[in-house]
Amino acid sequence: MLHRGEIVEQRVRNSDLKITKIAAALHITRNTLYVRFQTPDLDLDFIKKVGKIINYDFGNDFPELRSVPPYQEVSRLNSTLADESTSEYMSLSECTKALFNLQKKYINLLEQYNETLFEAFNTGGKQLKKANK
Repeated sequence: MLHRGEIVEQRVRNSDLKITKIAAALHITRNTLYVRFQTPDLDLDFIKKVGKIINYDFGNDFPELRSVPPYQEVSRLNSTLADESTSEYMSLSECTKALFNLQKKYINLLEQYNETLFEAFNTGGKQLKKANK
């Protein structure tokens, strides 16, 4: 299996941007970014964000990031759900893996929420300054 974090790290280091700037654009610390580079199954949404920042298409490295028509995405999701519902019991390792996947999704959702709050706060502050002038 590909080590997503290492691939992303290579592309980041080959870009013209400094690690500090990339981490700031992602609203995380530089150390957190280094930790992400050590993650073998790095979240695809995070990889997309990094790609936008460094202006690199990770679809070349990760075929699953290539654009998929929405109807195919829904079809793929439905087949995944159908596969999961056919088995009554999951092994401990499957449960652990499912829990980690859920944790990654939750963390990603929290990061998106924080990013939205950050943007709203910055935009709101600018509008207040304009209104006071």
